[in-house]
Amino acid sequence: MLVVVLAVALECRPTPLVDHALDALVAEHGRPNPALGLATLLDELMKDPAAAACTLVAGLHPVSTRFISGYWPPRDPDALRVVWRIRALCFMTGLNFRASTARRHTHPEATGRQFLEREGRQRIPFFATWMSRDAVYLAPYDTQRSIVDQWRRWLAKEGSRFQYRAGQKIDDWYFGISARPKNRSELTEERPSIK
Repeated sequence: MLVVVLAVALECRPTPLVDHALDALVAEHGRPNPALGLATLLDELMKDPAAAACTLVAGLHPVSTRFISGYWPPRDPDALRVVWRIRALCFMTGLNFRASTARRHTHPEATGRQFLEREGRQRIPFFATWMSRDAVYLAPYDTQRSIVDQWRRWLAKEGSRFQYRAGQKIDDWYFGISARPKNRSELTEERPSIK
């Protein structure tokens, strides 16, 4: 199989606020201290959304972790940082890219497959959250790589002129499954799957 990786050089203005917000979220295992407030952290990103988006996209990369428990500290804080980067991007843009996988199973656990394959095997999100447990299931590595590439292409093409709007409902950005693209063909990268 031929895999083409699009390399987009990202030159972002420093945005310490983005790193501060992510550090706060990860330090609290994804649940910010009430004194900080999730809304406050995310609203700060909207003060300079193009710069924040650039910083968020620049920090995206595939992770090997496939599950993050909602009850225990993450074994891989970097994976949680990537999830929060995508959540913040979904919050700011209303976009949530998806891709297919060449893997036989989208997740080693049946529950993970159920959440990740909610829109079918050709439209897998980077992650999906089991709402009642706040447990996060992450897509296969090839799906993650494709989604990271889609975010980089979007940023290069649209990032500086995009009409950023803060998400109004948590379902639209937090869980990784509800944001609906306006033009599905632009937000899905097709890839043959192995039977």
